[in-house]
Amino acid sequence: MQEMKIKIGDREYTLNNNNGKYDRAKKDAGENATSEQILAHYDKLAGLIKDENDAKVENGKFWEKERKERFIEKAVTDVEGREKFHEDFLKYLKKEQSNYAKLILQENLISYEIISLLFLIHSIINVDFIGKNNNFQKSEIFVKFTPKDLQAKTLGQLIQYLGIFLNNSQFIAKLNKLNALRNKITHNIFYRYQRFTDVHRESAKAVAQGEEILDEFKIIIENIIKSSKKNMIKEIKGTDKISDSRLVINDNFKDLDKRLKKVEEKLKIKTQKPKSKS
Repeated sequence: MQEMKIKIGDREYTLNNNNGKYDRAKKDAGENATSEQILAHYDKLAGLIKDENDAKVENGKFWEKERKERFIEKAVTDVEGREKFHEDFLKYLKKEQSNYAKLILQENLISYEIISLLFLIHSIINVDFIGKNNNFQKSEIFVKFTPKDLQAKTLGQLIQYLGIFLNNSQFIAKLNKLNALRNKITHNIFYRYQRFTDVHRESAKAVAQGEEILDEFKIIIENIIKSSKKNMIKEIKGTDKISDSRLVINDNFKDLDKRLKKVEEKLKIKTQKPKSKS
């Protein structure tokens, strides 16, 4: 049986080409793959791995490490791509001369900001859930959002989502007011107006409201992040009580259980129930 040695750091592993697994691993890893990547793909194929002491190494850990690194690399690339498009979008929006076109473009930007804020809220709540899972007597809370679901929602539906979590009635009222004006302009244009100059004027009014809202988004996100960091315990010592390790939800998430019930009833977002202890 043909054996190959692969050195990873100060460790040496022995592989074999049984059933052509090593050759397949090299091909799957790519022409410029490192030894570590080849080992990971060989591990994925459940190939026999032995350490320098001729002891069998359990399959899974090398591929899991590579999989996570590939996931992070892809996530970073995706984020960079979105940020570049976001910059280009803002430049295009600034140059656009038609107020009506600006209104349509701005709607997409506001929807994007709402979804981003919802995912921030999602992360904070779920960190709290993970931190206290199986350790507390209180009901467990888990919120599930998916990009596909949120991206399919109208601006009005997204505002409704946000209103359940964000304890800021004035900001939600501004969003609803803008959405109502936008609907009047875009949905009833042939029945509401006789001159396009009126469309242009009212669109400019809506765009101005939208710009104020976009500026306010930045403040709200900063406040939520600051409040969450302030209430997050930075270091957990071995002598600390389990109950001390939970993330304290800030003032924007008061009465969270009641709000989640509204989510279930109105928006059909599922909450994960705690597993029954045997």
